[in-house]
Amino acid sequence: MNMSPRKKQPPATAAKKGESSFWDRHDTNLKRFGLLFGIATGLVSLLALGLKLSADDAPATGADSYLSADEQRLIDSISPLIGVRCRPAEPEYRPLRVSPAMVSLTSAGAVCAPFRKGPSALHFYAFTTAAEMDRYMRDQHYEVGAPTGACSGGGGGQTPWVDSAGRLRGQLVCDTSATSSDVFWSDSRELYVGAAEAAPDKSSSLFSWWQEAVRFEDSGPDPAAERRLRSLLPDSFGSCEMLTRMPAVATAGLGCKPGRGIWSAGASLIPDADMLADYIEGRAAAITDLSDKGCRDSTRSFTVYGPGADARPVRGRLLCHAEDGQQWFEWTATRPRVYAYLSRTDESLSKLFQQWSNSLSVIKGMTTPN
Repeated sequence: MNMSPRKKQPPATAAKKGESSFWDRHDTNLKRFGLLFGIATGLVSLLALGLKLSADDAPATGADSYLSADEQRLIDSISPLIGVRCRPAEPEYRPLRVSPAMVSLTSAGAVCAPFRKGPSALHFYAFTTAAEMDRYMRDQHYEVGAPTGACSGGGGGQTPWVDSAGRLRGQLVCDTSATSSDVFWSDSRELYVGAAEAAPDKSSSLFSWWQEAVRFEDSGPDPAAERRLRSLLPDSFGSCEMLTRMPAVATAGLGCKPGRGIWSAGASLIPDADMLADYIEGRAAAITDLSDKGCRDSTRSFTVYGPGADARPVRGRLLCHAEDGQQWFEWTATRPRVYAYLSRTDESLSKLFQQWSNSLSVIKGMTTPN
């Protein structure tokens, strides 16, 4: 028996010299993949960290990123009952009736869609200070050339305005031209000027929109002010209904039907004595050729009135004028702070004066302080 050792055979899987085994190549690929995966993971982590830092640096207000701080503040201050879908105003939306120097006072602009039907265009302009806003409105008044103390009739005018609580909120300028009707108002609480535009024949409805949407914010006049006004009018005013348009300085207004040949009558409650005086004086300033003879003898006059022969003590101011076939009386009762008016279509001065002096002029509270 041959007991010599057997020659050892090389493994069948042994590679030739200079070649790598399958497992060597597999290990190398795994190492390469791990390195690439690690690099990729690191890059993703760095990117995520960069995005987080950028997010941390951004304002956390939820505001649109394209709005400036002044634009955002302006848009946030516009009541949704006035304007919706507001966006920053382009330069061409700047009002055309102010000088370039005044336009430079604005800190931001916005254009909105009206919440309720009325204006065809609605713009807003923000200011840094109340003084700059007031300068802007004075320039607007000058450029429009509107008389003082009007607006409620739907024509041109300039007047202060109060909210439903009787607080002075700003100035109002109205204008009607051949191309458009415009209402501009300043708001001292929000420090902006609003500008509403409509067709030339829509001045009256535009003022009604402003009164409902801006002044009273869709809540209407204060019911307490309306009740007080009703309590002050003499019974001779007849049945009265709340006015849809009233002076911008009034907190309540009534349209009445006295009868007896009187075509139109009404009254408004104005909370401040100076505003009341300014309003009637503004009305008088818009009428030409007024005398001081008194409305007993003249169809166009502006005087004080009172119970005595010399109109003492003075109870208020009386304005009379004839317009478009109607004879008008407008007057104030200073102590109760009421503005009232009436007219006849037959232009009979004597009949109107008699009706006014006998009963209609006697507003309750005229002789006793508030």
